[in-house]
Amino acid sequence: MRRILLVTAMVLFPAAGRACTVLAPFAVETLPTADIILVGEVTSFEMMVERPGAALVSVRVTEVIKGRAGEDMVLVWNGGLASGPHEEAAKGSVLIGAANPGRAVPELSQDARQDLPMILQPLCGVASIRPATRALIAEVKALVAPS
Repeated sequence: MRRILLVTAMVLFPAAGRACTVLAPFAVETLPTADIILVGEVTSFEMMVERPGAALVSVRVTEVIKGRAGEDMVLVWNGGLASGPHEEAAKGSVLIGAANPGRAVPELSQDARQDLPMILQPLCGVASIRPATRALIAEVKALVAPS
């Protein structure tokens, strides 16, 4: 009976079978794979009631390093298996790496809002939203600069 319940749970809740044992740290080297890299001031952070574990982050964009971004943007932050959206990480001036709306990224969390850019976050890793320090911005610009 226990086996049947376990198999049933694994079918109904597949993410439970993929629990993260290690949380991969943020790696600036992965940012060039983003469609959009921007710097901006977070103006609001709102957990999505209809999608627990996801949040909407509004940003007033001050600089676009890669891709296209409007002056004010709303991005979706889908939680990974080990680390979800955290309001503390979405405060003040931030640098964000994001995927274009609707882009399928298999190694990332399921997209809660396909009509919005998605903050990149591996299933078992830290999201690409970091405090926007001068050093980080310079490092990212060097990584995405044409060779």
